[in-house]
Amino acid sequence: MNNAARTITKVGFVVVVLLGLGGLALAFAKARQKSRENRQLTLRDSRLFPKESYRLMQFADTLAASQRDTLFRHHDLSQLLQICKEPGCAAQNGFFGLQPQRLEVAFTWVKQDAKQAGLFHVEGLTRVFGKVNLLKGSLQLTQARHAFDKPNGIYIATGPFRFQLYDDKSQPTGAMQGLAAVDFETYGNTVSLAGDEGAARMRSRQFAFEGTRTDAHATQTQRVVWASEFPPVGQEILGDFDIGGRVAIINPKYKKYGWDDYYNQDEWWFSSQTPLLANSYPNRVLP
Repeated sequence: MNNAARTITKVGFVVVVLLGLGGLALAFAKARQKSRENRQLTLRDSRLFPKESYRLMQFADTLAASQRDTLFRHHDLSQLLQICKEPGCAAQNGFFGLQPQRLEVAFTWVKQDAKQAGLFHVEGLTRVFGKVNLLKGSLQLTQARHAFDKPNGIYIATGPFRFQLYDDKSQPTGAMQGLAAVDFETYGNTVSLAGDEGAARMRSRQFAFEGTRTDAHATQTQRVVWASEFPPVGQEILGDFDIGGRVAIINPKYKKYGWDDYYNQDEWWFSSQTPLLANSYPNRVLP
């Protein structure tokens, strides 16, 4: 092979290498872009919210404002949101942050506003990483519709929430805000969370919250999602969260995130070691 041929061969090899490196760089850039798109998609992933309730946020109310307000006045949902006082009650559960870290929420006092139907004043407690915070804020149910095409007393109501968080010295530690959904049914003058018939057809979480938690200095924002009936939500998010079928059994792989068991009779919101709100269950009258 003469010198000219060798030169051409070397140049061809260099070109091939450069093209190969260029192709790798382009593929890497596309992969990074896809990763960014996936992260953005995750931030607005509707699977974390009850699908029937989530769709409601994008469409007009089924019930007119006057009908909605009459519904909330006649069927006060405050007691459905407040944790019961008897032994055996369970707090709400959910995920906090990038990993499926366990978040627990207990509303110890809920009261519907005397003047504005659908506005609920809320106080309670949260627990993450074993640390308890006080919670205080409001939930405003602004939309309501029948859960199914044929009215049968089963409803979905949705709206924004905002809760301030405090430590046991009443110092602000952050805030949580986002959207909430409540699935409930009425029988005459009574109201309850969606029961077996409605829950089975709509895959109800009974009531669910999805949004963000920002620390007191607004330097860090984490995602939060929790629900009264959480295993279906956790299963949709992770795919292998609940391995128990009819009875909720949490996958042991998530134990390091606080999921040793779904309910372990640890009624921490009643514990004398928990910095409860002053008079957690008072007979209050809102101004």
